[in-house]
Amino acid sequence: MSYTIHREQHNGYRCTCCQEHWEWPVLVVESRQEALAKMPRGIPTSNEITGMLTWSVRITDTDGTVVAQGHLEWPPVLSRGMGYTYTRWHGFIEDRTFDLIRQDRPHRNHGGGEYEGYPKEVTDRTWEQILAELQAFHEEQKKEQPPV
Repeated sequence: MSYTIHREQHNGYRCTCCQEHWEWPVLVVESRQEALAKMPRGIPTSNEITGMLTWSVRITDTDGTVVAQGHLEWPPVLSRGMGYTYTRWHGFIEDRTFDLIRQDRPHRNHGGGEYEGYPKEVTDRTWEQILAELQAFHEEQKKEQPPV
């Protein structure tokens, strides 16, 4: 049985005005082991060929059954820079799900630069809790803005 690996890459920008993603040519391999080895086990940073981010991977068998799938996700851009605060890589490999979350920088900050202690793995909150926290922070920031 052969396996088809569908991969999409992303340019790394997280605001809707600049982000782009596109599909690589499909890759067909003959063994399940070789196909599953193409699935990133950690949060993708960049791929080995183009330097772009691996944005999604879907592995199907000859019958069209999806045997593994992963997708990169970021928070919505509620305010400037918010999309760069967290990264999520989630999906499944055979019958095992995974959900990896990394905090890339603090959301309570005052602009660019190096963020000491970041990135760091997040294990104490779900993605939904993080999104609610960011939404609350955004609402708090809006209240603090002087009227125009």
